[in-house]
Amino acid sequence: IHPAPLVKALMSIALEYASAQRGVLLRRDGDRLLVQASARLGADGVDIDMTQATPGELDLPLTLIHTALRSRTVVSVSDSQRPPGHALDPYLRTHPRCAAIAIPMIKRSQLVGMLYLENRLSSSGFTGEHTQLLSLLAAQAAVSLENANLYAELLQENRERRQAERALRESRATLLLGEAINQSGSWTWEIEDGVVNCSPEFRRIFGLDPEVTWIAFDALMARIHPGDRADAAHLLGEAAAARKAFRFEHRITGAKGEIRHLSVIGQPMADNETDIYVGTVSDVTRRKAEEASLRRAQEDLVRGARLTTVGQLTAAIAHEVN
Repeated sequence: IHPAPLVKALMSIALEYASAQRGVLLRRDGDRLLVQASARLGADGVDIDMTQATPGELDLPLTLIHTALRSRTVVSVSDSQRPPGHALDPYLRTHPRCAAIAIPMIKRSQLVGMLYLENRLSSSGFTGEHTQLLSLLAAQAAVSLENANLYAELLQENRERRQAERALRESRATLLLGEAINQSGSWTWEIEDGVVNCSPEFRRIFGLDPEVTWIAFDALMARIHPGDRADAAHLLGEAAAARKAFRFEHRITGAKGEIRHLSVIGQPMADNETDIYVGTVSDVTRRKAEEASLRRAQEDLVRGARLTTVGQLTAAIAHEVN
């Protein structure tokens, strides 16, 4: 369902039945009416223009439109019957032989739009039979157009939701790729429930089941190296009690018995009624190994420098003795 085909069908039927040469469909927008479609009877049939715009005093008889808008009743004029309120209308003065009719489109006691028709060829204007049938047509059109607009809005919302979901999936994929490259996983710790929500990279670092998103906090603590477990529990307990951020390192034992070093960073979620922490965990084993290698190299350099100094001192003493 789309408004455009319904609008074209409505305008074609209205012009044909009323023997009108021009028609305008107006849509209510707050306290004003906007042109949703314009139709003209041409040599090849009805031409529909779906350009939306605000009507001016030379586009429509605004006195006629506003009267129908206020009264919510059908208002019409002919070239021979121009009430005082419409006699000075700029549009009607520009087209003195124009017969016009404005038909409110009402749905559930709510004005949703207006159908305007004009005839510049007949001086008799629109008859009571025209008015009755056009009013019925406008009422049915109000329901159909409102439903069509709601359906179009629903389609647009669905498109926007799919775009947002696609962007979220792409962002999630980028985040997971970045975690895998940096060997850094993310987590959410719900203190009250005693559970931790783990990202895929977090689960890989700790050697957890890839399909299990949640893990009990106690089960996670049990995977910390026994030599670091007490210190980690004490630090986490103090941080949670004070609702402050924390950063520390600890060791875990891998599946093959190897020792791995992890760096943990966490902080409480802001403006949150429950005690929830979010953070990251990074595998820093390689960095620790490189730091250890660097320290050994520095120690070897210092030892070599000392030996060189001792050798030079020995040579100097021997020279003096000789």
